[in-house]
Formats: sequence, structure tokens, C-alpha cells
Amino acid sequence: MSRWATPGRATAARHPLLRALARLAWHSDPVLRADFYRAMGFMLGAGHSETEALRSILLAEGREGRVPSAVQVALPEFLYRLDARGEDWQRILADWVPGREALAFATGAALTPKRLEDLARDIDRRAALLRSARAAALPFAFAVVFVAATLYGLGAYLFPEFERIGIAGWSGPVAALRGVSLWFAANWWAVAIAAGVGVALYAAALPRLTGRWRRRLRSVLPGAGVYRLAVGLDWLSAMANLMQANIRHLDACRLMRPGASPYLRARLDAVLARPAMPLADALAASDPAWPSRRLVRLLAIITHSDQPFDAIRAVIDQEIAGLDRRIRVATETVNAATQLVMIAFVVFLLLLTFQLSSQPLA
Repeated sequence: MSRWATPGRATAARHPLLRALARLAWHSDPVLRADFYRAMGFMLGAGHSETEALRSILLAEGREGRVPSAVQVALPEFLYRLDARGEDWQRILADWVPGREALAFATGAALTPKRLEDLARDIDRRAALLRSARAAALPFAFAVVFVAATLYGLGAYLFPEFERIGIAGWSGPVAALRGVSLWFAANWWAVAIAAGVGVALYAAALPRLTGRWRRRLRSVLPGAGVYRLAVGLDWLSAMANLMQANIRHLDACRLMRPGASPYLRARLDAVLARPAMPLADALAASDPAWPSRRLVRLLAIITHSDQPFDAIRAVIDQEIAGLDRRIRVATETVNAATQLVMIAFVVFLLLLTFQLSSQPLA
């Protein structure tokens, strides 16, 4: 057994929870994986072997503390399986990363420094899009919580207390606010359940809904267009990485199919059902709007180049920049709507104050 592998392997064996937490970190932390891919690419590009590269990265982590880091738990196992068992390090790594990235390792093709750098860039782009999406969702979630809490407070406490002391002559917008808040205070649990069910159905529908139901609800589901393009770009990134390993597009689709969502699987099946067609023609024949009409047109030209994967990545960069702009516009729209809601409630509270000051006690 390698002396580099002994401490981390023993720690993980004594504490299986540490190994489970380390695997969770490798799956959930994109920065950790992107940094590791870049470090491996740099070391391999400098002429080091996989074992030397892994040892150097492990040494760079420093001394192991009371709780070892995810790298300090994982890399000793990599080295043990590499040195003592003679396993291929790519297949070892495929056991520790998400399924989409594991495809790049499970093919058996050599992971060149360029492929590792491209994987790291894919992770960075995906993380940036997720950050933009969260930035758009957070103001909306804050507005919903603010409105719900305000309505409940008015209906459960404020209006009943006013009417208890004899103030009951509400009119205009304040009367409407009173009716809505009293109803919400009495039925908030039903609204919460309905909202939870709606969010769950929405989250389930985006990756699962296919066929004619998808076409019928595409214009109704908010964010369906953004989701379509994001999934398509993610798929194209994976395709470009597999094409760098000299894997045909049909074989790449077959590799991705088991771990794909039903929505993506339907797209892959449409390509696989046309084995005689080039990738762009198969996409155009099944759905020329997926991932987008512009991408399908460009793919028809790109696939005739000497290195189509480089051209695909250049197009992906442009499309991701456009998608990021769309998300930012949506974020600004949500922020503006949130501010309007806040202003509306302030106006309602001012009207309530004026009506209170002009009403005599009963």
C-alpha cells in the first residue's frame, strides 16, 4: 500500500461518515471539482503522471486537521486504488463525481489537459447560470413571503382588534384588503398546501413532461423556454467533451441516455431513431427549435469542420451569454414587481391610517 494512501484510507475506514460526507462534497461542490480538474490538467500538461499529479495535489492541501477535507479523504483512496489495485484513475474518479461528468471518465478515452480544462469550464458556466437563476428566484420568494405574512397579520390580528374596539366602517381599497386578509388568515393552510403542490408539480413537470402535453403547456409553464435552452446547452457541452474523445454522436447519446431526465431522454431517442442522419439533421427533423433554431442551423455547418467540438464550445459560450442576459432581465423584472408590491402595501397601510383617523368609535 502506498504511504500516501494509508492515512486517508485509515481515516475513512474508521469513520465511514467522513467518507460519505466527502463523497457528498465532491458531488455538490462545483468549485472543488473544477479546481481539481484544472490542477490535474496543469500537472498532466507539465509531463507528470497521474500518480505524481494526485500526490502533488494532496500535498498542496497541507496537514490533515481534526476533520480532513473532502480532498484529503478522497485522494488517498484514489492513490490506493491506483497503486495497490492498479485501477485506472479515470474510472476511480467516475465513482466520486456526478453522473454527467462521470460520462467523460467512464468512456475509457484519455483525459487530456484540454478535456479537463473544458470540463472545468463547463462546471463554471453551469454554476454561473444557477447563481443567476437563484438571483432571479430570491426576490420573488421574498415578495411572496412578505405578502403572505402581511395578509396573515392584518387578517388574524389587526382588523379583528380594530373591530373589537368598535372600528368597522371600512370602504374602498381598505375594505377589499380587509376581506382578502380575513379570508387568508382563515385559509392560509389551504393556500400553503396548494402553493406547495403547485411548486412540486412545476418542478416535476419541467424535467419529465414530454410529447403533446409538453407542447400544450409550453406556453403556460413559466421558464420553460429558459429550461429548454439550459438543458440543451448542458447536453451540447457533454457532447463536445465526448466528441473530443473520438466518440460518435450516436454512441454519446447512448452513453447519456440512462442518466438523462425524461425530457432529455425523449430528445436523445429522437436522435437515436435517425441513425443515418448527422446530428444537426436529426435535431432539425425531430424539433428544429431544440435547443434553439440558431443552434440547429449552426450545428449543420459546424459538424463539417475539422474540430467540431471547439466550434460547438464557441457557440455554447455565445448562447450561455445570451441566456445569462435573459435571466438577468427576468431578475430585473421580478425586482421591479417586488418593489411595486411593497409600494402597494405601503399605500394600503396609509389609506388604512387615514380611515382610522376619520372614523369615530362605535
